[in-house]
Amino acid sequence: ILVPQIDGIFCTAGLAQKTYPNGTAVYVYTYRNEFFVLDSGLSVTTRMNTIDTTTTAKIKVATLRKGSSSNLSSPPTIVNRKVSALKNLVFIQSQMFSDNETIGEKEYTPVDIYDLNDRTYMGSFRLPLYKKERLSEFMVLDQHRILLIYPSGILSLWVRF
Repeated sequence: ILVPQIDGIFCTAGLAQKTYPNGTAVYVYTYRNEFFVLDSGLSVTTRMNTIDTTTTAKIKVATLRKGSSSNLSSPPTIVNRKVSALKNLVFIQSQMFSDNETIGEKEYTPVDIYDLNDRTYMGSFRLPLYKKERLSEFMVLDQHRILLIYPSGILSLWVRF
């Protein structure tokens, strides 16, 4: 199911999220612009790319102690930080900012929305810092609410998708 690129371990690192109410699962690679959907039998039904341009994981792996273990030899470039899913929508917190964003815009957390039915990118929105802290987790609860979790507090954001 996981497609290796470099070492087969670190390059396949990612995040899994169950979608509600249909019970499928979404797996988002951490270091590249790709995700896929699994049905309840763990078969891949959809593979998609995010809008980021990082198609190959930017990691460097070092082998330690005569080949018995591996470790990342430098900090990796994280592409996708968090994921939440609701019905046919996948929300991915991107770690990367687009080239046309200004420094002031980078004080927000970007979240991209993908439609699994149409296999399309729907758009993005930005979540603000809270007490100068970046978002540590988020959860899409229904078509009206997103739960935002920061190190110093929890906020509920009312939206409509």
